[in-house]
Amino acid sequence: GHLELGSQDRTTLGRAYSAGVSNVGRFAHATAHGDLTLERLHFGISQSVSSPAISTSAATVGGTLCLTVSYPTPIWSDAAADEYADGLVRLLELAAADGEAGSRG
Repeated sequence: GHLELGSQDRTTLGRAYSAGVSNVGRFAHATAHGDLTLERLHFGISQSVSSPAISTSAATVGGTLCLTVSYPTPIWSDAAADEYADGLVRLLELAAADGEAGSRG
Protein backbone atom coordinates (compact mmCIF):
# COMPACT_ATOMS: atom_id res chain seq x y z
CA GLY A 1 0.00 0.00 0.00
CA HIS A 2 0.81 3.66 0.39
CA LEU A 3 3.04 3.15 3.44
CA GLU A 4 5.20 0.58 1.67
CA LEU A 5 5.59 2.78 -1.41
CA GLY A 6 6.34 5.83 0.71
CA SER A 7 9.01 3.98 2.65
CA GLN A 8 10.86 3.42 -0.63
CA ASP A 9 10.63 7.08 -1.71
CA ARG A 10 14.17 8.24 -2.60
CA THR A 11 13.37 11.85 -1.65
CA THR A 12 12.51 10.98 1.96
CA LEU A 13 14.48 7.72 2.37
CA GLY A 14 11.54 6.33 4.35
CA ARG A 15 11.78 9.14 6.89
CA ALA A 16 8.16 10.17 6.39
CA TYR A 17 7.16 7.20 8.58
CA SER A 18 9.65 7.47 11.42
CA ALA A 19 9.69 9.23 14.77
CA GLY A 20 12.36 9.50 17.41
CA VAL A 21 12.54 10.38 21.09
CA SER A 22 15.61 11.62 22.94
CA ASN A 23 15.27 11.82 26.70
CA VAL A 24 18.15 13.25 28.71
CA GLY A 25 16.16 12.73 31.92
CA ARG A 26 16.48 14.94 34.97
CA PHE A 27 18.91 17.85 34.63
CA ALA A 28 21.55 16.87 37.18
CA HIS A 29 23.47 20.14 37.43
CA ALA A 30 23.12 23.36 39.36
CA THR A 31 20.28 25.50 38.04
CA ALA A 32 21.24 28.73 39.81
CA HIS A 33 24.29 30.78 38.83
CA GLY A 34 24.39 34.19 40.46
CA ASP A 35 21.31 36.14 39.37
CA LEU A 36 20.44 33.56 36.68
CA THR A 37 18.20 30.55 37.23
CA LEU A 38 17.62 27.81 34.68
CA GLU A 39 13.90 27.04 34.59
CA ARG A 40 13.60 25.17 31.29
CA LEU A 41 15.87 23.35 28.85
CA HIS A 42 14.95 22.68 25.23
CA PHE A 43 17.10 20.93 22.65
CA GLY A 44 16.73 19.16 19.34
CA ILE A 45 18.40 16.21 17.74
CA SER A 46 20.01 16.12 14.32
CA GLN A 47 17.78 16.47 11.27
CA SER A 48 20.32 14.87 8.93
CA VAL A 49 19.25 12.68 6.01
CA SER A 50 19.22 9.53 8.16
CA SER A 51 17.38 10.99 11.17
CA PRO A 52 13.69 10.41 11.95
CA ALA A 53 11.04 12.49 10.21
CA ILE A 54 9.88 14.01 13.47
CA SER A 55 11.53 13.93 16.87
CA THR A 56 10.64 14.78 20.43
CA SER A 57 13.42 15.77 22.82
CA ALA A 58 12.74 15.66 26.56
CA ALA A 59 14.46 17.00 29.67
CA THR A 60 13.24 17.63 33.20
CA VAL A 61 14.33 20.77 35.04
CA GLY A 62 13.13 21.49 38.56
CA GLY A 63 10.26 19.01 38.22
CA THR A 64 9.07 20.49 34.90
CA LEU A 65 9.05 18.28 31.81
CA CYS A 66 10.40 20.25 28.83
CA LEU A 67 9.56 18.88 25.38
CA THR A 68 10.84 20.05 22.00
CA VAL A 69 9.42 18.79 18.70
CA SER A 70 11.59 19.17 15.61
CA TYR A 71 10.98 18.10 12.03
CA PRO A 72 12.36 18.64 8.52
CA THR A 73 10.35 20.50 5.91
CA PRO A 74 9.03 19.70 3.35
CA ILE A 75 8.71 16.11 4.62
CA TRP A 76 6.45 17.40 7.44
CA SER A 77 4.35 20.52 7.06
CA ASP A 78 3.93 22.97 9.94
CA ALA A 79 0.27 21.90 10.19
CA ALA A 80 1.18 18.19 10.44
CA ALA A 81 3.83 18.95 13.08
CA ASP A 82 1.33 21.04 15.07
CA GLU A 83 -1.14 18.14 14.92
CA TYR A 84 1.57 15.74 16.13
CA ALA A 85 2.52 18.06 19.03
CA ASP A 86 -1.13 18.62 20.01
CA GLY A 87 -1.71 14.84 20.00
CA LEU A 88 1.37 14.34 22.16
CA VAL A 89 0.09 16.89 24.68
CA ARG A 90 -3.33 15.15 24.75
CA LEU A 91 -1.69 11.76 25.40
CA LEU A 92 0.44 13.17 28.21
CA GLU A 93 -2.58 14.88 29.79
CA LEU A 94 -4.51 11.59 29.67
CA ALA A 95 -1.58 9.69 31.17
CA ALA A 96 -1.24 12.28 33.95
CA ALA A 97 -4.97 12.19 34.70
CA ASP A 98 -4.93 8.37 34.77
CA GLY A 99 -1.93 8.42 37.12
CA GLU A 100 -3.68 10.88 39.43
CA ALA A 101 -6.84 8.74 39.43
CA GLY A 102 -4.80 5.61 40.19
CA SER A 103 -3.00 7.26 43.11
CA ARG A 104 -6.36 8.17 44.71
CA GLY A 105 -7.83 4.70 44.25
